[in-house]
Amino acid sequence: MTRYVRLAALCAVLMLLLGLALFAQQTTPGEIPPEAAAGLAVAGIITVVAIIVGLVIQIIIIVFLYKDATRRGQSGALWAILGFFFGLLALIIWLIIRPKT
Repeated sequence: MTRYVRLAALCAVLMLLLGLALFAQQTTPGEIPPEAAAGLAVAGIITVVAIIVGLVIQIIIIVFLYKDATRRGQSGALWAILGFFFGLLALIIWLIIRPKT
């Protein structure tokens, strides 16, 4: 898993725990407290946005690594694969070791 996917998964777990804590409030049987419903809605939105942003950043890194490596005469496919698995770390390494031309 890439770093962004792990971060998004952590956000999702934390939001689910928040939702469960909100549902644990004392209410009559069968009633969902409005605070719990609102909390779950916000948690769901935040989780979806975090996942989408992480995926977009990951795709941008992969495309940049492929294009830049190909333009500089290196293996674009290799760097794209490294970018897929290691994300930001692969980008930083590429920016350090890439040829000047």
